Amino acid sequence: MKKIFVLIIIVLCITVVIGCRGGPNTRTPASTATSAQQQQPAQQPEQQSVQQQPAQQQPVQEQPTQQQPAQQPPPPATGTPPNAAPVTQPQSPGSITQQGLVMNGATSVTVVSGDTLSRIAGRVYGQSNMYYFPLIKLANQVITDPDRIYPGTVLSIPNLQANLNDAGARALIRADMLNTAGLYDRRNWPVGASELRRLANTL
Repeated sequence: MKKIFVLIIIVLCITVVIGCRGGPNTRTPASTATSAQQQQPAQQPEQQSVQQQPAQQQPVQEQPTQQQPAQQPPPPATGTPPNAAPVTQPQSPGSITQQGLVMNGATSVTVVSGDTLSRIAGRVYGQSNMYYFPLIKLANQVITDPDRIYPGTVLSIPNLQANLNDAGARALIRADMLNTAGLYDRRNWPVGASELRRLANTL
């Protein structure tokens, strides 16, 4: 009887164990996980099919370009700009700017900032002859004041020796030297006035 009772207990234990393993609580997660894994492959092709579909591009309508009218070139500037330095054209060799001057072999010089007639005469005729600048004044009638010349002005430079060798030109140079000496007396520049008179007395 004891053996039969032990067997019955063993059978009951085995039945309980089997029932616990096959119950709905233990098998449901496995089936759920399996069904979820089975559903995932089914969803992936749909996602891939969505990614593989090319986006439909809307046709671009070309807008007609409006042609701009051709711009006309600006008209050439006319007139003289304000504050422009007076410019005189150089005299050609052989021309005469004032009766009695010898213009054969004349050259030209463009006035730059800081120039004076005496400085120009010193560069062209030599420093010892810088006070012969009245000859340059006589050759350029645009000069009305020996102390006022403007950058950019082109001056005719007569040949000094050719004019000193001519009696008429020499007389003109002497007369202008004396006039300029009187101007420098009034402007209180005795050195220039004295030197001009000294040269005038040698002509």
